[in-house]
Amino acid sequence: MKRLPIYPNVLAFLCLIGFQVMIVNVISIKAEHQWSTAEQLLNVKEEELRTFVRAVEANSRNCSAVSGCSNSGGSCSRLSCYKYGIPDDSNYRCVGIANNSEFCGPQCKERNFDYSKAFVRVVDKDSTRTARTVCTHRTLDNYFKNSSMNDSTHLFRVYFGAVDGTFRIYPGADEKCDSPYDPRVRPWYLQSSFVPKVVIVLLDSGLMMRSPITHSNETYLDKAVNTALKFLKTLREGIDFVNIMCFDGDGNLRTPNSTPVKYNQTLQDQNFSDSLADIVNNNSVVTDPSALHTSNAINTAIIHLNNSIPIQIPEGYLKVVIVLTSGLQFKTLSELNILANSGVNLFVYNFRTPNQAPECNSAIRASSEGIPEERIDNPLYALESYYSFLGKIHKIFYGDTIDYSPPYRDYTGIDVNTLTVSKAAFGPSGELLGTVGIDIFQTRVDEQFPSITFQSVVDATKARDPQYSKVFNTSKDLTTGVCFNHTDACGPGLNDTRIESGLCQVETNGDARIGCCGRCKSKTEWAKIVGGAVAGAVGLILVIAVIVYLARRCVVRRRAAEKVLVESQRFTFPGPENDKIVLPGETTGVNFGLKAPGY
Repeated sequence: MKRLPIYPNVLAFLCLIGFQVMIVNVISIKAEHQWSTAEQLLNVKEEELRTFVRAVEANSRNCSAVSGCSNSGGSCSRLSCYKYGIPDDSNYRCVGIANNSEFCGPQCKERNFDYSKAFVRVVDKDSTRTARTVCTHRTLDNYFKNSSMNDSTHLFRVYFGAVDGTFRIYPGADEKCDSPYDPRVRPWYLQSSFVPKVVIVLLDSGLMMRSPITHSNETYLDKAVNTALKFLKTLREGIDFVNIMCFDGDGNLRTPNSTPVKYNQTLQDQNFSDSLADIVNNNSVVTDPSALHTSNAINTAIIHLNNSIPIQIPEGYLKVVIVLTSGLQFKTLSELNILANSGVNLFVYNFRTPNQAPECNSAIRASSEGIPEERIDNPLYALESYYSFLGKIHKIFYGDTIDYSPPYRDYTGIDVNTLTVSKAAFGPSGELLGTVGIDIFQTRVDEQFPSITFQSVVDATKARDPQYSKVFNTSKDLTTGVCFNHTDACGPGLNDTRIESGLCQVETNGDARIGCCGRCKSKTEWAKIVGGAVAGAVGLILVIAVIVYLARRCVVRRRAAEKVLVESQRFTFPGPENDKIVLPGETTGVNFGLKAPGY
């Protein structure tokens, strides 16, 4: 005989449905920022990137940020080196990454990130300009925090690399800082000012360049060689061509390599370094170049580039000559008798005349300027006019678009394959301020977005990136001049102020494990971890409490109903049915009889 329906089962079923709906809602809260296609993900990141670039460009004119800078409170910036961390890590959020083995063990895949502020790295701590950059762009933190970058559910990092080498990154993460970090040689930075090019660097090795620098054991030639070698690191490997040639009073070009070569970092960096070291140590070269010798060296290099001597320069390559000299052999560019209408872009940098006013001659596409003393130890900043020129050429030719780096290994170890969406920022006079980038990590994308793969994001960038389809034409596209405006929008302002005015002054903690969290943290700190997790998940706990409460009520009511069934009277009806038990409510059969005694 069939069993009659038990109504408490319906309540249990409804409770189960309710639990499932609540769980789905909780999951959907975490998933609300997920994107279903690579194109959607890129659209959001590109729009955020443009917002950050506009903020950088506006900050360059925000002089009040400079005057209000200090070393404490909300008016300072924190260096990213772990020794500047504080014992209280309440601002950190523990996020899963590909690798955090440097401090936290070989199996560690979790890391602390500070979502309350960006951290800073600097190349030249004693530079006035560096202090100005740190102070001016500290307001970027507010833009970063008010974007999706503040969602630790999906790890992305945004940063700004300035032309002076200052680097601001969000969310902040503690680093070892044993080796310097220069954003200007990183793939994402170079991508936003890239133009295929062939460059000849002319290095003055005459007597005046061999004079020692005041209060230094180095000579001006040492500084020039360092500038040339640092410059190599900003070339695109396998695409750009380069040669370094030396000249002095004998009128001949001394060259480590007879021809410009396609740049290969592994080969050329060491080859040029060894060859230039030989020239520096060659004390028999003591004569100084005259204006005539300098002119001969420059014009010879121009002829080589224009006539593709001794190599065939590929079509669509920008032609550049960079001269590193004392500047004492001439006063104006006109004395050098540079060939006109050559299509070659000439940049002359003078080490012995730091206060020389910049000069520009658009007819011969040439500029000349002294290197200020504070830039002599910051070579890439000393070449600011050259890099601004590249940035403007890139922007004009490729359009005001977003740039995408090829996948590369992230410097901080978050992932082995990282794609950066980047865009250059320019000041009011067209000067390059730096580059803003957003990192998209392979492991995080593949884990976080079920319908998106990292490779699909890489493929989507190729359809958007004009560098995959355009070829530069020097005769048609070279409309940008080499002239550069050195005017600072905020004036001197910080002439007597060093970088400490913009950095938070705190006692150094020195704890290398400040970036460790989750399972990577020591057992003695588990209570603290659990406490922080509980405090940070109050909403989830409340949901769980409601679920437990409803579940308990459902179970209690079901048990009560079952108890009633057990204790209720039973019926039989005589006949061939052989006294089969009939439950209350049975409507089958006739002549029901009460069988249970005592009732």
